[in-house]
Amino acid sequence: MSKQAYYEGVEVTIRGEKYIFPGLSLAQLEENMGEIEEIQKLSEEDSMKMICKISRFLYLAFSRNYPEVTEAEFKNMIDLRTGVKLFQYILAESGFEQGAPGSGEAVPAASA
Repeated sequence: MSKQAYYEGVEVTIRGEKYIFPGLSLAQLEENMGEIEEIQKLSEEDSMKMICKISRFLYLAFSRNYPEVTEAEFKNMIDLRTGVKLFQYILAESGFEQGAPGSGEAVPAASA
């Protein structure tokens, strides 16, 4: 039995199971850059529109490590409470935002 090699990412527990959410691949970023930029510009008043759009990107990232899970199955796993937080993790893992340093990583010191 071969063990799947996962892309590195943020470990998240969903319904008692641990999953690793990697960032989007370069190909996924190139294909979806316009929509990602549009999502980042949405205001809190547009939160329902935002959730509908980000679910696709959450699945794209998730499917890199779990291709056997369908998009419909994935959407049934995720709730509104975790959707936005997961999208922030994925953006950070993709290099869009500064993520929290991992174990053993240095935090940049403030310049004087």
